Amino acid sequence: MTNDNHSSGRGVLDDELIEELREDMEDEFGEVIESFLDEVPGWLAKLTQALADSNAEQLFQTAHSLKSSSGYMGAPVMQQLAAQLERMGRGGSVEGCEPFLAELMEEYKAVEPRLRELAAS
Repeated sequence: MTNDNHSSGRGVLDDELIEELREDMEDEFGEVIESFLDEVPGWLAKLTQALADSNAEQLFQTAHSLKSSSGYMGAPVMQQLAAQLERMGRGGSVEGCEPFLAELMEEYKAVEPRLRELAAS
């Protein structure tokens, strides 16, 4: 795993996992990353709405999708934050989720340009 000059600890990607994905996906590697990047804003919006609506089930389902995809894309911090939201939603409450969602959004802002760069390479 590398931190690539991200002194804040944000934007961490698992380089080994990304290389495995590149090898597995070959010519479709960039498309897979772009697809993930296209999905994330919608998932973040659904998480925001779930908190606003106090909808723990929506929080759980959306966080689960984001957790799985983030892990697949080699974004472990996003995966961990989504897993925390998933656990909280599974527990039937959205109380206390705001800081995790805010941190997840900040992490995505840091990861996104790195993934876009990888998709273009």
